[in-house]
Amino acid sequence: MRRRFWVFEIILLTLVLLGGVLWGLAIIRGRKMRLGSEPEIKQTMPPPPDWVEPDEEGEKE
Repeated sequence: MRRRFWVFEIILLTLVLLGGVLWGLAIIRGRKMRLGSEPEIKQTMPPPPDWVEPDEEGEKE
């Protein structure tokens, strides 16, 4: 009985540890993906001000 309990407990612990490691890796990869996508957003943001500036100049004329 005790041996079965130890085997069951060890299997559960290994599954929990593997799940935690995989979850941690997924979170780290998610952060890297978000950091990688932020520069693209920053690059796409500057053009709208360029379009706004001619409108302001046109209004001044």
